[in-house]
Amino acid sequence: MTDKRTILLAAAALGLAAGSQGAFAKDLIYATFVPPSHGIVVYALEPLARELKAETKGSVNFVIRAGAQLFKGPTSITSTGQGLADATTYAPHYKPSLLPHSYMIIDLQLLVPAGHIGAAAAMDTVFHCPECQGAYKKAGTILLGAYGTGPQNLWCRSEAATVAQFKGKRVRTSGATGRLVKALGGTPVNMAISEMPGAMERGQIDCVIGPKSWVTGYGMIDNVKFVLDHSLGAYPFAHIAVMNLNTWKERTPAERRIMLRHFARAQARSTIDGNIGFDDRSVAAMKERNVSFKPAGEDYRAVVREQIETEKKLAIEGARSRGVKNAQKIAAMFEANLKKWEKILENKPLTWQAYDQALWENLYSKLDPEKL
Repeated sequence: MTDKRTILLAAAALGLAAGSQGAFAKDLIYATFVPPSHGIVVYALEPLARELKAETKGSVNFVIRAGAQLFKGPTSITSTGQGLADATTYAPHYKPSLLPHSYMIIDLQLLVPAGHIGAAAAMDTVFHCPECQGAYKKAGTILLGAYGTGPQNLWCRSEAATVAQFKGKRVRTSGATGRLVKALGGTPVNMAISEMPGAMERGQIDCVIGPKSWVTGYGMIDNVKFVLDHSLGAYPFAHIAVMNLNTWKERTPAERRIMLRHFARAQARSTIDGNIGFDDRSVAAMKERNVSFKPAGEDYRAVVREQIETEKKLAIEGARSRGVKNAQKIAAMFEANLKKWEKILENKPLTWQAYDQALWENLYSKLDPEKL
């Protein structure tokens, strides 16, 4: 009898302990549509989860769910806002009307000199734009970090170095690059990033305009035979950290401050090591496979130059049509922030540590987490 009572008491104690632990700590789900091998997972999200858990002694413990396990890219914001995940990654071009202010920033990507400058300028703009923040809160979320890519290039299943070779190509694009493809005589195709590899393999698309890191990051190296060695700006505003608004509010003030510090670091790591640095490794892998790299023909470059001149006007008009009240003011803020961050970063080494320090000292450390 005594042994039985002891066993029951021990079982009850274990249950109480488990219940107490569950009441004070729970795993937070960080869902992303990119595969586990992608640079932002390896170089940013996994270190973010480890370091946040260590610094908060387990009170902020993100579990990474990569590879669209919970939802695909286009529904990342709405699914996270509904509580299917506590944090996610996102690309605003999936649904321009959902985050019209952020989409306008992406629409200006041909003006962005480099991804790390663009991402810093974009976050500086949104953090100081209540109208922009309101769109995220309406979706039940809060934006806390973004990343920029390396230079965007055209890469294809076959050569497309001139306008004549490009004409008729079906190209996966987003925003401004879609308009550029039309100007060059191609057909822009809008699809989720996770759908690109299959579409390229099946021949549903001929090319992609995007950073070279995607070729290996998304497993398309067997289908890419040609890269046009001509920069088409940089994608400035992919989201590395979008949190469920309630999850964010449930954190203590100290936890929110710590998370802000680490989201700045995740922005630095995902931009520099997860994208810009990843470009170099992707190029090396493609050259090992004898992928052809050629410069753009003069006819191609002329069309690109002409298109860049019209992008600012088109981006503002598009934003207004999607209900952005202060489109011209927000575009001007972003353009001014591009110049600001170009100056801040011009003499700094292109390392995540230097970028992280610049982000913290010039932006994140000046934010009040209680007022976001």
